Amino acid sequence: MVMGRARQTLRLAIRGRYEESYDNFQFLNGIVSYDDINAVEYMATIELAEEYLGEVREVFNKLRVLVVKAQYDFQRALIFLTNRVSDRNIKSFFERLSRALSVGTSLKDFLRIEYISYTTERRKMVERGAEKMKLIIDMYAALTSAAILLFTTLLMVQGVFGFADLNTLFSVLLSIILAMALTSSYLAGRAIPVVTRLLHKGRNAVAKIISITIICIVISVSTIAALIALSFAGFPLLYIFSAFTSIGLLGYLAYRIKVRPILSNVMEINSTLPSILRTMSDLLSAGGLHAAVNSLAEGNWGGLTAPLKRLKARLAAGISTRSAFKMFFEESESEMLRIHMGFFWIIQAVGLNVQRATEVLLESIAIKMDAIKKRSTLAGYATGLILPLHAAFVGVAVLVSELIKLFESVARMASETSQYGIQVPFFAYNTTTSINWMPVIILISSVMILVNAYLLLKIEGGWFGPFAESISKLMFVTGIAGLLSYIASQNIMFMMNPFGAGG
Repeated sequence: MVMGRARQTLRLAIRGRYEESYDNFQFLNGIVSYDDINAVEYMATIELAEEYLGEVREVFNKLRVLVVKAQYDFQRALIFLTNRVSDRNIKSFFERLSRALSVGTSLKDFLRIEYISYTTERRKMVERGAEKMKLIIDMYAALTSAAILLFTTLLMVQGVFGFADLNTLFSVLLSIILAMALTSSYLAGRAIPVVTRLLHKGRNAVAKIISITIICIVISVSTIAALIALSFAGFPLLYIFSAFTSIGLLGYLAYRIKVRPILSNVMEINSTLPSILRTMSDLLSAGGLHAAVNSLAEGNWGGLTAPLKRLKARLAAGISTRSAFKMFFEESESEMLRIHMGFFWIIQAVGLNVQRATEVLLESIAIKMDAIKKRSTLAGYATGLILPLHAAFVGVAVLVSELIKLFESVARMASETSQYGIQVPFFAYNTTTSINWMPVIILISSVMILVNAYLLLKIEGGWFGPFAESISKLMFVTGIAGLLSYIASQNIMFMMNPFGAGG
């Protein structure tokens, strides 16, 4: 009975996405692997870093309880917890560690091997993911272009020879394009699964831009839903497409003016971070942490200059080192700085080898910055393809929906004139029940806005800001393409009016 309750208490369910937490855990292993460290010291170091380890810390808290309080042998505690951890990464890590210890491998050597193998695989994963992402983007662009070209070709052939029902053809091809967008979004999300967060949520400025971004998303999605409803209610299409254009433009401007400057500042801080860590490492070898911060605060570090001066003032005022650094992390607004400077504080707090541990931190930053750079480049490349393709899709769909009306009119004219022995050449369109395609086109175009924005979010990653920016861009493109195509189609219908085909 007692054992049963213990099993139920210690059974751990690690849920959700926490690749970044496991990533931080492995780099922490690399840091401690440069020093001779026993199991208790290793768990104590992890306990200091628990705020950077997310869900992983829960497992090690249980491990520490078993070893320190329940007096379990470290290897026995590992075996006991291995069968109670649902996460495959930690479960596999515990299994490898238990086997290594059983054959006499030291904890230091095992952690060093783990760190090297993990960083090697991580670099390969980023490279493979970038290549897969590029293929997915090219595939999506090629298939969408082919679908639009095929549709316009079949439209002309159908209009001339009338071999099939054009309404059915139109609905099938619209569904195909939508299915391709959904499939590409799913594949893109699995190509590079690890996402590096950019923003530290503790700062007021970050909270502000997150609020602005959420408001932009809510307004955009609400507007899209309202415009879909209005289109089915018969609201004039010129006003609907004008609303797409204006709301999209306003959302994009709000994002560029209010959000982009803070993101640019965070990226500048991230690019400066390696130099700061190297400088602090060199300064620590000549003196203590306070002296290193004092010297560092005298330099020009861009967006970090003012936060560093405030950090220096807080330490001089007697505020605890940990509290002063936490406030510094919040002021920096950078999640990458928070994690790596936090690890740097832990390094000097527990007396680890600062010089070697700093090299591990620099490697971590390099891998994450490389992933961010690759994803940003791919997002720019994808945006340059998706926006024109989306405009072409909307434009062709709107124009074709009006041409269908034209073909129906020509077919009716052919049917009427044939009764008097007059043959209208070519046009043999099979008349069916007239369908108003415009509300359906607006519905599918709106879904495509959300799907394409989600695809760009998956490509760039980091946070949900790219989703808001992409929705605004796609709404603007939808409005412009829809307006131009609708005006052009009405002119065509007007020119056909003398022949009795006008709407």
